Amino acid sequence: MQMHSNEHFPDVHDCIVHFGKRPIELWDELGILGPQTLFHHASLVSPNEIVLIEKRQAAVSYNPVASQWKGNAVAPALHPLGLGD
Repeated sequence: MQMHSNEHFPDVHDCIVHFGKRPIELWDELGILGPQTLFHHASLVSPNEIVLIEKRQAAVSYNPVASQWKGNAVAPALHPLGLGD
């Protein structure tokens, strides 16, 4: 399953306001997060969401050029390399 997540500030903000959780935390609670899940962009993920992505063996496809063009943050692609050490 593929979906855009954590790409824009309103996306994250609205999820927190309506559900009390960040988007990837919500997908995990709903049982959506797993090896079958591919998130696009994920430029605004939190450290906890990165841990959840790794723990559930989900994946992220990011496009730093698109993120830069839109003026958003770029996904912290190298951050997970230091987790779990």
